[in-house]
Amino acid sequence: MMIRKGDTVKIKPQWQDSGDSNYHWTALSDEEGGRLDISPVDCGLVYPPVYTVTTDMLEPPTLREKRLILDGQVRHACEMNDLDDACLFIQDLLDVTDGGLASIAFSGFDWDNSSVQDRMEQMYTYIKSEAAHA
Repeated sequence: MMIRKGDTVKIKPQWQDSGDSNYHWTALSDEEGGRLDISPVDCGLVYPPVYTVTTDMLEPPTLREKRLILDGQVRHACEMNDLDDACLFIQDLLDVTDGGLASIAFSGFDWDNSSVQDRMEQMYTYIKSEAAHA
């Protein structure tokens, strides 16, 4: 399975530096010629490090592991005033090109008058439906 920009990746144990297993790693570029750039998304640095690795250094992601969305990313989307913008942000992270499930998940949901917490709960319901259809 080809690794694409935004995919969650795991570094094989034999290639890890001390502490690497404590981070969630994401692909910053599409796999090209067996190489790609990766970075930890939760290291707390303003400018996280970027590593160029070969695909044999990474565990092949399963379909369910391919996309990891962190709570901060969901919160960011749910703080947006416009539901369409929020869904597009999440769909970009999920690499979703069809908004059909979002339309169903948010049908009747009052985005404008809902708290961020209520929006997040509904967004997670939507994300789970996308994962089930992946």
